[in-house]
Amino acid sequence: MTRPVRTQSEPTSSAPSQQRCERRHDAPDETARRNRILDAACAAIQQHGYHAASMDNVATNSGMSKKTLYHFYPSKRSLFEAVILERLFTQIVFEPDPKDSIEEQLFQLTFRTAESLFSLEKINLLRSVIAESGRNPEITEQITQLFEISKTNFPIQDWLETQVRRGILDIPDVHDAADQFFGSALGGTLLSHLCACKRPRTGKVLEDFIRCCIKNFIKAHIIAP
Repeated sequence: MTRPVRTQSEPTSSAPSQQRCERRHDAPDETARRNRILDAACAAIQQHGYHAASMDNVATNSGMSKKTLYHFYPSKRSLFEAVILERLFTQIVFEPDPKDSIEEQLFQLTFRTAESLFSLEKINLLRSVIAESGRNPEITEQITQLFEISKTNFPIQDWLETQVRRGILDIPDVHDAADQFFGSALGGTLLSHLCACKRPRTGKVLEDFIRCCIKNFIKAHIIAP
């Protein structure tokens, strides 16, 4: 029987800088204000575009002074890096149940990734960033750098590497295999969300589609006993 999907609320990921940053341990009121600023910055990006959005826009949206904004984020760049890393490339924490089959482990991980990636906030933010990056090579380069920083937030590749080390899967190039699996299981649905080219898979339809992709992927890479 198909096991129910286990869900888990997403933790707030570590605060960014131009390089990987240490996790902040903020007081509750500071965390609330930081989240309020990030909410306002997300809205500003969606309203004005990634390049045109300003600290004035964020101050207006948040109801805070620019002095307060600069207390938390010393520059527009650092603020918008935080938006990308904490709101778009949100960390996904996954601890597989060792009693589960590898198919079930990969399903739980993939479905949790889908729940995070296909949220309305992320889809709208991703649309804005994609539109801006097509017009501004500097922003394209910045997004590429941030994506490299955030790779550990998406643990599918790490999970595959673990199965290879355990001698369960035979995968010559784990990086390419992770890309191939993501593309087959989630890529089409992501494109449907972004482009509205067709109705995206949701609910049970999405679950069944992911399970089918997992079955084919595992069959192609499993090491025979």
